Amino acid sequence: TFAKIIYRIFVLFCIILLWVVFRCTDISTCGEYIFHMLSPSAGNPEYDIRFAYLLKSYGIFIVSGIALSTPIIPFISRKMDNCKPLRIIKTIISPVVIFSLFILALSFVSSGINNPFAYANF
Repeated sequence: TFAKIIYRIFVLFCIILLWVVFRCTDISTCGEYIFHMLSPSAGNPEYDIRFAYLLKSYGIFIVSGIALSTPIIPFISRKMDNCKPLRIIKTIISPVVIFSLFILALSFVSSGINNPFAYANF
């Protein structure tokens, strides 16, 4: 339901804020860090350019992660199992989508193979 989705978003938001609280050494640094998290540009247009680049590069992973972290996939799967033609389409499309996402993720990792900080991709 919608309430469960809002609850999940709220919990993830609280977890992120708590990471900041445990990372910072004092209250003023914590407040400043949270301010910059909630308003990324904060008077600096360079952040907007970087955000657009990251969204363009990793947008498919963000959308996939959001979709796969909600119960919408099991819901769609149950609905498709009730109809025989959709069940056949599901058995064909599902492995193709998963394999495509795997190849896409693998290409991102392998493209930075000569990067001395390649471990950061994992």
